[in-house]
Amino acid sequence: MIVVVLSHYPDLFAQFSAALAEHEPSVRRLLIRDGDLIQGVPSNWDVIDAPQPFNFARNLNIALRETSPEDVILCGDDVRISGPFIRSLRIVAHSDPSVGIACAQLWGQSPFVCGYFPRAVLDDVGEMDERYTGYGRDDMDFCKRMEALGYHTQPIEIPVTHTGGTSFWRGEVEGKYKMQEIADLNNRLFDEKWKD
Repeated sequence: MIVVVLSHYPDLFAQFSAALAEHEPSVRRLLIRDGDLIQGVPSNWDVIDAPQPFNFARNLNIALRETSPEDVILCGDDVRISGPFIRSLRIVAHSDPSVGIACAQLWGQSPFVCGYFPRAVLDDVGEMDERYTGYGRDDMDFCKRMEALGYHTQPIEIPVTHTGGTSFWRGEVEGKYKMQEIADLNNRLFDEKWKD
């Protein structure tokens, strides 16, 4: 298994990396680096530079191809880890063949914030739909396809919290994204794809 994080901001990545090193020191790591701001990545991280402009679905697909045939633990760079969590996710992910994603219980937030994806499920569901731009609805699209195959998400209590879309909000403030335009486009695409 391998932990995957998609990140643009050095401070968010550094906080995530330090906590992962403290609480899960032996897990393999892959950073999909968005842009060139993050430098000096610890040597125990593999790094892939993502093409621009940012596209979450495309960047995640790059990671999923690179990590095959391993299971993937996907974490946002704004996830805060306060203890070991991977073993718990792994046990739940493999506890029942209908579990598609074992994820942190974050009270309605996306399982893509901190989730364990068994490779067999990833292979069954297929790649993320790269027509979605930036962030948004790409995770819901994946989950709908996953559920259509009989899988479900299984939230569990683990020692992680989520600061709540920190990267994306910062990107809008910096002029990197126009969140409402991206949301409108992705909502329209999702509704057209799933209208029946």
